[in-house]
Amino acid sequence: MAYQISRADRLIDEIELVSKSGEVKAVLTVNLDVTRIARSYRTNMLAISKAQENVRQMKPCSDNFDQAVEELGNATIAAYNLVFGEENTAVMLEFFENEYLEMLEQTMPFIFDVVQPAVQAYVQRQKNNVKSKYKVKNALFAARNA
Repeated sequence: MAYQISRADRLIDEIELVSKSGEVKAVLTVNLDVTRIARSYRTNMLAISKAQENVRQMKPCSDNFDQAVEELGNATIAAYNLVFGEENTAVMLEFFENEYLEMLEQTMPFIFDVVQPAVQAYVQRQKNNVKSKYKVKNALFAARNA
């Protein structure tokens, strides 16, 4: 049997940004290279979770509230640039008028339902690939030493 090499899967989907009146304001094409984002994805999502928690725990009148919201914004932009690309992220920010919490609330279902399973499937395939290569290598090593 020949050694098989295949191209990595790409996740291609569209997101419609719709006004309260139901008018489609923008259609974003998400062309996600799961291989490219897999390493940074979890780190970026954890940064958003941590920043969200910091904002939730603070009172709006506290001294560090503005800084906490800015950290949430920075974490959101970094993660969304990774997942959606800089251009799509800019369109989303404009659509949501830089309201990071609302943007997260409205867009996280797409990330959790579409992006995250694709990343998890890729990571699992990579783990299985490493395991199978390790088993073959060990089998070859054992055969040589027999």
